Amino acid sequence: MSIWLFLRFIQGDSRPLQAEDDQKLRSRENIRSLLNNIWRFGDISHISRGRLTKDEILDLLTDLIYRSRKGVYVEEKALFADDIDRLIRLKRTLYLEQMVLD
Repeated sequence: MSIWLFLRFIQGDSRPLQAEDDQKLRSRENIRSLLNNIWRFGDISHISRGRLTKDEILDLLTDLIYRSRKGVYVEEKALFADDIDRLIRLKRTLYLEQMVLD
């Protein structure tokens, strides 16, 4: 839930969490759709010169939110490690690109 609240907050949506938010976050497809609808970070593929896509970011965020809410990581610790590795690779891709742009 905290990832979802963080993403809303940085988009300027500071309203309190509501019951319908919880309902919307129950399926992976709904989470993906909601993230796609609030996306305000521009064309990542263009910004990263094709090294990273918006879909890669949205897929990772969707997986993190959905799996955290469902408690998947409690039973599948290796999957949690894999998703953290994905997050690190994504960060490195963005970080390296920032160094090139600076």
